[in-house]
Amino acid sequence: MRTGEDERFSRAVTRFLKQQCVVGSPYSIADERLFALFKAFWNNAPERYDHPALLGQFRVELVERGLQAEPGGKSPRWLGLTARKRVDQGEVEGWPTSATTTNSYTNIA
Repeated sequence: MRTGEDERFSRAVTRFLKQQCVVGSPYSIADERLFALFKAFWNNAPERYDHPALLGQFRVELVERGLQAEPGGKSPRWLGLTARKRVDQGEVEGWPTSATTTNSYTNIA
């Protein structure tokens, strides 16, 4: 059973993925970029607390949701995921230029 803090963290990761990411097979994103986005999100999340192993737990949450990382030592690439393009951003790494995007969150929630 998860502790209260684990549940809060898991809820925050779920919200981050739904609000800040796009899931689909054509996408990928560098671990460093994804974690930087999550860390900024986490610092403003209502669930926030001082997590002793933020990067490690974030990676565990992604794997538990069925996401896979391409081996790359300390800096893997997450497959099937990228950052959601925001109106105030230019092109985002991994964002396809075709109109065939997916908002499927299978295994995310």
